[in-house]
Amino acid sequence: MQTGESFTTRKQQYAVAITALVMALTRFAALSKTPWDWDEVLFCLALNDYNVAAHYPHPPGFPLYIVLGRLVRIFADSDFHALQTLNVIAGMLAFPVMYRVARTFRLDYSSAMAAGIIFAVLPNVWFYGGTAFSDVPAMILFLAAVGAYMSSATHVSSVTGPRRYYLGALLLAAGVLFRPQNAVVAVFPWTIATVGFVRAKRWGTVLGASLLIVALVAIGYGGAIAATGADAYVAAFKAHSSYVRMADGYSALIRPPLWEVFLIQLDPYEAGKVSLLMNLLAAVAIVTALIPREIIREHRRTVAEVLLTFLPFFLFAMLSTNPLGSSRFSLNYVAGWVLLAVQGATVLGSLVSRALGPQRRSGGAARARRADHRPPGHMGALRVRSAAQHSFAAGRRRDLGAAARAADGRRFRR
Repeated sequence: MQTGESFTTRKQQYAVAITALVMALTRFAALSKTPWDWDEVLFCLALNDYNVAAHYPHPPGFPLYIVLGRLVRIFADSDFHALQTLNVIAGMLAFPVMYRVARTFRLDYSSAMAAGIIFAVLPNVWFYGGTAFSDVPAMILFLAAVGAYMSSATHVSSVTGPRRYYLGALLLAAGVLFRPQNAVVAVFPWTIATVGFVRAKRWGTVLGASLLIVALVAIGYGGAIAATGADAYVAAFKAHSSYVRMADGYSALIRPPLWEVFLIQLDPYEAGKVSLLMNLLAAVAIVTALIPREIIREHRRTVAEVLLTFLPFFLFAMLSTNPLGSSRFSLNYVAGWVLLAVQGATVLGSLVSRALGPQRRSGGAARARRADHRPPGHMGALRVRSAAQHSFAAGRRRDLGAAARAADGRRFRR
């Protein structure tokens, strides 16, 4: 079984490329014709009049999203289509990015393919990939950063390790410039990669990548503050933070209890039985990871790393976001949910196969023993008939030889 980032065959690479193309084409089926939510309208207004104090867009400002939207607006026919284009491109990357992330968490080729396909066709990934929200592009950036950091952690001593670490820093900074609250998912991957480079005494890599993140984030939000005005920006940021905490957070008066929010986040798009199946498979992955057996050591490590990566944002969303918007806010942790479900299905299949293995081997031995004692069938009859024909032919040759010798003896006597 191939695991992690091990070598893939050329046919497998072709399969990944073809699947990525097919998944990319499906994004066009979810294109919105008009803005669906008021936040999309605010994003569109920000392309022409960027003012965080006026909530064009909401604080903290989404600076990179607006900058890229203005660049695309040069070629698009409307503000909405410019932002929608960014979402469609991000949605097209859902499968390949998820596939690479799954490989960095040591899922084998088939499991990584399954994770990528399931993730790309999830209702919220598909739907929001055709809108003008910033969630799907931010999700892809953070997922790519997670993959880069996890990959660099296993290549600390190689030439490519620092490059992947710098790539992770660049993607993390870009994600923060989209949606800074979603950076929670990158905390563990950044930590495990940074600890690896520190232990290897590669101080220059850690320092350089850290400065890159700080510089890019400072430039992005510094521009947002400059465009709005420092005092107005700070006042708008504080007011909006207070509103979110009181209206959406756990202290909101009309918010459901936490246990109900927990259940909502396990089925963020009300898929019913499908979500139940995914949750059961994820539970299988978690429970089997607790079994103290050596054969599932890699599985245990994968489950632990997935939980440490995505569970913090799950808890953050449960405490700080509006449950009515869980279909959108879940975009940042649903990838971990898919990884656990696929891993659970893989381990469950492996355990069933291992349990049935002795029965299959004993069944094969029994069939072999029966074959030794059963009467000859069609092929056996052919072999018997062939042997009889051979014996008859040999007897004929002996009779002819004796007759020839007798004839020679009579001629000699004459």
